[in-house]
Amino acid sequence: MSISMEGGWWKTVRNAFAKVPEIVRVVHDMRVGGCHEEFRAARDQCRRERERLRSMADGKPGDDVVSCAKATAALRKCMEGKDVLAKHLVAMDDGIKEDEWRGWDPYMQAKRATGYRWWTGMKNCEEEYY
Repeated sequence: MSISMEGGWWKTVRNAFAKVPEIVRVVHDMRVGGCHEEFRAARDQCRRERERLRSMADGKPGDDVVSCAKATAALRKCMEGKDVLAKHLVAMDDGIKEDEWRGWDPYMQAKRATGYRWWTGMKNCEEEYY
């Protein structure tokens, strides 16, 4: 993300602060639903894999992909059947599908930039990486 005067640095700041209420709501719901530890573990595991892929030229999945998929599966299992987390589970499923199938679409890329996407980098299943 670059901050330039042409685009207005204030717009970048405003957009960043606009995501704060959504971030707070997700974290609060995860704590209330009892899935905060699984949520944190999945975010950490999947962030490591994203950072590794960015730094490597080959872009091939590594061991962290399996860890990310397992952490995502544990989070999904924890979230299932909890009313307070139902909307987040649906959002995660839809978001992962968007990330996998529509990463090339400029409209989807612009849409992603405007919202808080806590599931970014998470994987549905580990079987596709073997």
